[in-house]
Amino acid sequence: MSATRLLSHTNASNKAIMRSVFRSHHEGDDIVDKEGLRSVLKEISSRVQEEINTSDKSIKSLMLLMDSDNNGTVDFEEFFKWWSKLIKNDVKKVGGVVDEISTLYENYISYDKDGKGYLNHDQFKMLWEDMGNDPCFAAEAINYVDANHDNQISFQELCIAFNII
Repeated sequence: MSATRLLSHTNASNKAIMRSVFRSHHEGDDIVDKEGLRSVLKEISSRVQEEINTSDKSIKSLMLLMDSDNNGTVDFEEFFKWWSKLIKNDVKKVGGVVDEISTLYENYISYDKDGKGYLNHDQFKMLWEDMGNDPCFAAEAINYVDANHDNQISFQELCIAFNII
């Protein structure tokens, strides 16, 4: 079975293979930091023969996206949850999706003027309108994107709402 085909399935045996890739780059306890994640993605890139952007900006955006408990690291389950969503169509598109995430992150932080790591509703409205969307639908979009209704739109919420993951 080719590496591409092997890494494009999420059954138990392939999860075990992905875990072994992940473990070869972890800090301990199945956890990686930014550099560990970069190493994991480089190995996957090599195995599937698909260029995956591992720039600092891309790694930072992916860490924010994967780190569901916001502890600054990514454990294997967080990684595999992201990977499973990402490859549901085609593992060969991983590089393009990572580029999309990186571009969205760049836009996201440009609207986070106060550097708090999230967009408030006014900042999101500016982003919404600058994307060419009708301002009349901004309130509805905020309600949809701000899934936990904490008046803070996280990068994860934005990616989910924009159907990137």
